[in-house]
Amino acid sequence: MEPLKLSIHHSSPLITPHYSREDWQFIGLNWPNYDLVTYITPPSSLSSKAVSGKPYYGHSVLKTYPCLPEIQIVNNAYFQSDTAGCHEDYFRGQAYPIAARYHPDQCYFLIFDYLKVTFRRIIYPLAWTIASHTFSPSLPLNTWIKYRFKIWDYPSPSNPLNLVYRFEIWETDHWTSYLDGSSDVNIWSGSATNYYGTFLNYYGLYVGTGVKIDDTVILVPAT
Repeated sequence: MEPLKLSIHHSSPLITPHYSREDWQFIGLNWPNYDLVTYITPPSSLSSKAVSGKPYYGHSVLKTYPCLPEIQIVNNAYFQSDTAGCHEDYFRGQAYPIAARYHPDQCYFLIFDYLKVTFRRIIYPLAWTIASHTFSPSLPLNTWIKYRFKIWDYPSPSNPLNLVYRFEIWETDHWTSYLDGSSDVNIWSGSATNYYGTFLNYYGLYVGTGVKIDDTVILVPAT
């Protein structure tokens, strides 16, 4: 078995960029918040921040597709400063997140910022790191960074012995892989609920910069 050489099953689009707001469940403070200045495609990007002590942050859960055990996302992130906010994508969420936490109590999740990318799983209160990579040098600030991440069952969804994952960043004219491997622990594959969602936070007590995302694309195995 050499899962590092595998590719995800042929994928097809689930939703297109600039999806309907009705597809999503928003959970958070003053959320969703849209940036009308910095975006890839008009009119806005989704952005966390704090202004004059008023925070804007939260979760966006894809509620109209509650069972996505195998998934590929292509997204664009914008980190504003050396205190850029927390950005997470989470997968196979077994319920909506509790507002005080950064993700559901049971899920896999990806933490990505300009310094590091980490793939983890959690069964609250315990969490395990599956893979991690520190960028050296760090990724550029104040620019859009395109990335993609995928998880799929190996050898098949009907026999999910391993969870295979891959995280890549688009660099000029090609994708570069920074996380690429498999986990012997593969859970929730057969669950009837497997939410995908994002969490955007900001760093700072009074005025804090955050993180923006735009033009999210979600793909699933073709049927």
